[in-house]
Parts: sequence; C-alpha cells; structure tokens
Amino acid sequence: MKLRIPGNGDVPIPLVVPSDAGNFVKALTRLPAGTNLMAFGDRLTWSDYVKLWSKVTGVPATFEKATVLEHSNLAPGGYGEEMAEMYAYAQDFGYDGSDPSVVTVQEVSVEQQPITYIAVF
Repeated sequence: MKLRIPGNGDVPIPLVVPSDAGNFVKALTRLPAGTNLMAFGDRLTWSDYVKLWSKVTGVPATFEKATVLEHSNLAPGGYGEEMAEMYAYAQDFGYDGSDPSVVTVQEVSVEQQPITYIAVF
C-alpha cells in the first residue's frame, strides 16, 4: 500500500477525532470574537500517519511524494487538482498557511479540554 500525495510528508497535519468537536466548540465560545482557532487533537506527519496505519492494520505501507499533476489525474472534474493543490499548500506553508494570528486549542484553553490522540482512536 502506498500513500502518494504532493509534498515530502514531513509537515505535521492536524487530525480531529469527531467526538472531540464539542470540546473545541466549548473552547471557542470562551475566546474573544475574531479569534482564529485551529482545533485538533493530534498532529502527525503523513510519514508517521502511514507508519501508524500500517501498525494498526498490519498492512505494510509507505509514503511516496507525488507531483500535483500526478495527483490531479486521480479524480475527474477538477477534484483531483483541488485535492493536490490543498496537499501541496499544506506541505509548503503549513496547514494554517503560516498565519501568525492562528492559535491552537492547546495554546488557549483555560480549562484543558480532553482530546483524543490518533494512536488511541
């Protein structure tokens, strides 16, 4: 099994377990209006995600870098291109686009909200 997406696979990507969403909303309601909050429970690089996926499923897998063009051809109607550009952007600029106004739920929570780590999920 191979995960092939644009980028080198070493930029952490935020991951969310759906059952944590309410805790993130609670944290957001306690912040000043206009706060740019990026809420997630865990961050993994694509390379680490693939290793974890292999461990959990028992299926050998690797990460391989693909070009935007290669990924664009995987789905019709522009969808493949849209996904490829999204992956490439996150790898080049970070998931938050390197926006200095973005804060994470881990940085701002007055009360530490419970979060689920992907390895536990």
